[in-house]
Amino acid sequence: MFFILGEPAYTASSWYKHILDGILTEKRSKRFNLIILDSISETDNFRICDEDALFLVGSDPEWLESVIDASQQKFSNNIIVLGNFERRLGGRNYSLVSSDISADVCNLYTHLVSYDKTKIAMYGINPKSASDTYRKNSFLECGGDTKDIYINNANLCQCYKDFEPYIQNYDGIICANDYSAISLIRHAQHNSVKIPYIVSCGETKLAKYFNPSITNLKTNYKDFGKAAISVYKTLQKDFSVSSVTINLASDISSGESTDELPVLSRPATLGTISSKSDETFYADKEVSEMLCVENILNHCDKTELNMLFSLIGGMTYADIAEKYHMSINGAKYRIHKFFELCHIDSKFNFIELVKKYIC
Repeated sequence: MFFILGEPAYTASSWYKHILDGILTEKRSKRFNLIILDSISETDNFRICDEDALFLVGSDPEWLESVIDASQQKFSNNIIVLGNFERRLGGRNYSLVSSDISADVCNLYTHLVSYDKTKIAMYGINPKSASDTYRKNSFLECGGDTKDIYINNANLCQCYKDFEPYIQNYDGIICANDYSAISLIRHAQHNSVKIPYIVSCGETKLAKYFNPSITNLKTNYKDFGKAAISVYKTLQKDFSVSSVTINLASDISSGESTDELPVLSRPATLGTISSKSDETFYADKEVSEMLCVENILNHCDKTELNMLFSLIGGMTYADIAEKYHMSINGAKYRIHKFFELCHIDSKFNFIELVKKYIC
């Protein structure tokens, strides 16, 4: 039996959903039993045996500490963490499947340099986020300068205002995540400011549909599920092994923000890092809106995605129903599901929100 528990503040993110989908893909192919938990106390309702394992998904070391402390006696060495926890917590034993933030930043930096971009800034760094701290450190190790790092204190609008006087000093920008990249481009476009090449440390669907599409990192989240099962098998096969660590590198997905230029080379992987989430990032109005649109894109099947573009393109419910061969009530029902995801009850307000980020 496998149990999976997500950090509460993290479970609403697309990253958690992608990792969970990767594990569920493995479940379907390997046919094992999987229980998704809302809290660690729910394991009290089960009789835990030596072959059972606990998967933990999140990004906050404090949360991880408390959950491991509450479950170590039950699961012993069969605790497997998935996320950006590359530095181990002292006095606790667990296995780890992690992305490699340091190598990812260096890959983005090298991508810009390979196209003769030598004046590079790092934008949108959250000073309260440990993962952004390691992104910043990796940027400096790659050759960046502290004066070229621009901070986001939970206010992307202010971050842009601080950056705009200097934007023309740069021919390349590495953004801490897709949301800071999209915010930067939107504000620059609004103020008719020329935009240099932009790459991002994130991976969202929104970055694909935004205009221009964003060059960012592409992680195969199914690999997290495969790696977690591989770690479990290693622990079961060799009892002398108490823990296993797997670091997963990301590829660069080229977008219009760098003229869709291909990746020419990759640098060597640096050391491992850790990360910590900061909920103030999600409190930013712009970030909340982008997370909302990203959530819609993640819930759309192919037909619903086409219906969404038809709606923001000006088609009526009757037009959409006719185009996609359904009743008007059926079209309204599927589109109103989008409204519910955003907690919006007005078609006008919904279209206004989505058109901000899907041009």
